[in-house]
Amino acid sequence: EAPDKKKLPAAQDDDLDQRLLACFRFDLARLRQDFTIVAVAAGDGTVITLTPVAEKLQQQLTVLVLTFDAQHRLTAIRSEDPQGNRLDFTV
Repeated sequence: EAPDKKKLPAAQDDDLDQRLLACFRFDLARLRQDFTIVAVAAGDGTVITLTPVAEKLQQQLTVLVLTFDAQHRLTAIRSEDPQGNRLDFTV
């Protein structure tokens, strides 16, 4: 079976892309517009959980969890979507 293909006019998903990129730029102003942010100490590091509040993001993402070590380096990323898919990345 061939994979699903999605054709969109150029720049149609730019807003969604910009919202997701804000996560990796740590653009707090933008993050606060789009996500509930919870940070907790975890061992010697920190875990930041981003839960989307923007409807457009909620359609694509249930939660994004960023794990940092004691030196504030990103060590892991976990994402979950509304379809129940979970992706774990070690950085």
